[in-house]
Amino acid sequence: MSETLRRHTCCGFTLVELVAVLVIVAILAVASGPALFDDSPFEQRGYVDEMAAAINAAQRTAIATACPVRINIDANGYSAVQRTAGPDSCNPVGAFTIPVLRMDGTPLSGGSPSTVGMAPAPTTIEFDASGAVSNGPTPTLSSGTFSISIAQRTGTVTVQP
Repeated sequence: MSETLRRHTCCGFTLVELVAVLVIVAILAVASGPALFDDSPFEQRGYVDEMAAAINAAQRTAIATACPVRINIDANGYSAVQRTAGPDSCNPVGAFTIPVLRMDGTPLSGGSPSTVGMAPAPTTIEFDASGAVSNGPTPTLSSGTFSISIAQRTGTVTVQP
């Protein structure tokens, strides 16, 4: 009978051993989990969509105010500015110093996520009062596998996956 009892007590795991294994597995999961889930394609797509919307907003502002708008893109993000625009006039010369405002009154600008960049940077795109690109052909902007192209004559923005 002692052999039968000994066989049952020597086989299997104790509760302490099971808890220890679960704790080790949990620590490994916490340590290696972020490396298994790379979300950079989602960040890239989100930033490309944000940039395309900002370029569209800059173009619409140029048309609405009948005053040129310039959007500057660099490694840190983007910002849109225009020349002084009055109710019935636009300063045809001078510096682009007035920030373009969104519908909610905040400046049309934004920063790029730390893991996402836009190339080539820096890039400046200037829209005239008709919404066309007035400072020459714009390069195709890209972030990862996504790209933005802007038609020079119409200012149409196209995002390619």
